[in-house]
Amino acid sequence: MNNLKKMDLVFFSIISIIAELVTAISFANLSTGFYFSFAILIFIIFSIRWGNISIIALILSGIPLIFIQPIGNWQSIEIWKGILYYMVVNVFAIIPIAIYGKRNRNKLISGPIILTLYVLAVFLSLSLGKEIALLIINGDWLGGIKYFISEIFILVVSVVVLLVLAKLKIKLICDMDEFMKEEKLEDDYVNKIQEKGESETNGENSDERIED
Repeated sequence: MNNLKKMDLVFFSIISIIAELVTAISFANLSTGFYFSFAILIFIIFSIRWGNISIIALILSGIPLIFIQPIGNWQSIEIWKGILYYMVVNVFAIIPIAIYGKRNRNKLISGPIILTLYVLAVFLSLSLGKEIALLIINGDWLGGIKYFISEIFILVVSVVVLLVLAKLKIKLICDMDEFMKEEKLEDDYVNKIQEKGESETNGENSDERIED
């Protein structure tokens, strides 16, 4: 189980970094004025799978932005601003799942309303973090609101994608702790059946020997 969790951490961290790198380069080169990132969606899927450890992937996803985006660019002497805004404050996204605690996370995908509320809570928590960062960086009291408004389209897309994945009931989006427990119970049940069968077979063999 721990090996599977580590593999998931590496996998989701890599695709989060790649997702941010691709979108950031596209935004910088195409000059569309529109930025779309899958990093939050990836984080939400990961958070349902493993809980709090998922925040590591979201924090690491901010690394490419320090090299490409304008706030605290790595070429400036104020690189700390980039680290704060693109990486550190992402910790705030963990608030909803941390409050949810160790309960069965499959309940988060049990219905469209609760799933939508969870996604909304993640985006609001992240907006709070961005607000604090922008207050420290440039005293922008409306930074968090602006960030949330700019992310509404991504929020809607994330909800739609997650609803589809939940509807399909694939194992990508599920509580892996619960899944492993179910697998263990199933294995234990099979082992008991096999042991019972072996004991009955041994008993029959013993009876045959007595009759002989």
